[in-house]
Amino acid sequence: MNEEIKIEKNVPILNPRTGTGLCIAVRNAISEMEVGDSFIVPESWTSSRQSDKSKRAVNALVYKEFRDRGWASTCRINENNKFRCWRTK
Repeated sequence: MNEEIKIEKNVPILNPRTGTGLCIAVRNAISEMEVGDSFIVPESWTSSRQSDKSKRAVNALVYKEFRDRGWASTCRINENNKFRCWRTK
């Protein structure tokens, strides 16, 4: 169990908010929303084995995108187990 760890130099730090389809899609959808509008999160975003964890992660991303605009949101799981997010303010 004495594995060596290789130290690398000059590797740029990745920005978690750019370059992912999820972030871009969420930003685009939210930018077009008016108060009372909602969207269903695509199942592919939350259909992993850890779907509760995925839904919390999407909820956090949605919350941050709304907050950055000074807006408010809420997300709920509906009767069909679909994850829906609304702009509330």
